[in-house]
Amino acid sequence: MGNRQYRTQYPRQPIGVGTLILPDDVKVRDEYIANCFMTHTVCMLDEENSPFSAAVVEEEVLSRLRFPEETGELGSQVIYINHEQDDIPIIIGIVPRTYETSTLREHMFSFKREYQGNVIQMTGSLGADEQNIVISVQGKKPTLRLAVIAAEGDGNLLAEVQGNAVLTASKNITVNVLNAEDTGTLNLNVQGHTNLSSSKGISVDTGEEGLNLSVKGDITLSTEKSEEGSMNINTKGGVNVVSEGDVTVESKGNATVKASAVTIDGQLVNAQTPSPDPSQPGPFCAIPNCLFSGAPHSSSESAPAPA
Repeated sequence: MGNRQYRTQYPRQPIGVGTLILPDDVKVRDEYIANCFMTHTVCMLDEENSPFSAAVVEEEVLSRLRFPEETGELGSQVIYINHEQDDIPIIIGIVPRTYETSTLREHMFSFKREYQGNVIQMTGSLGADEQNIVISVQGKKPTLRLAVIAAEGDGNLLAEVQGNAVLTASKNITVNVLNAEDTGTLNLNVQGHTNLSSSKGISVDTGEEGLNLSVKGDITLSTEKSEEGSMNINTKGGVNVVSEGDVTVESKGNATVKASAVTIDGQLVNAQTPSPDPSQPGPFCAIPNCLFSGAPHSSSESAPAPA
């Protein structure tokens, strides 16, 4: 499968330019290319169009070669030096394609691979004005994966920036913390403000242990959807609101407490409407004072709760 060496009938030049080809006897392209990577050898035409099926390739150059799709087509143009004693070409570089233009400048580097319209590119800059690295993946189903695997102990992935960090996705963003002991923790520590916003909705789903939210300052929950905005708290268990200070519930509309029984454990004070409306039916006494003694029947406060 392309292992037979075709030699020229004349001395090959010490250095020259060749072209990558597929040997005529190749039946399965992928198997042949896999063999090229295992053996660090390829088939090429030298400057006299003489084929050589076992040209040696330097490893970094091998990763950037563009192989032909079919037998008879041409691949990358390569630069080789000839090992005079064995008459074996050694490929040491790739000739850029003439129709390609480069955006590189001084102190920049770039790595790019293309195959059937799919492109992977990494570009970096070490200039005085900017220092950056950009990794892009373009294709039908592109994936960019960073893997940190430690042979012993735990590996670490650290992302640090002194300015802004932006993570943008056109669909979903998922963060998974997984380990065998189910003790993984996701920590989000911010010294300034944290803003979590969504144009549609935000869902928080936890396991059996529940959701713990602890802050040293204030917690503000607000909705801004004109008059249709709403906030719903649904639970199959109980809802407990515990505060060491005051609790205020304020509504510009009506407030409704609906339960099979309502218990107020404490003194009821500052009822702003001490006099019931006598025109409405209900359990409240509409007589402000006793008809016989003149004692008040209503008050803005209740009697203190018994000790």
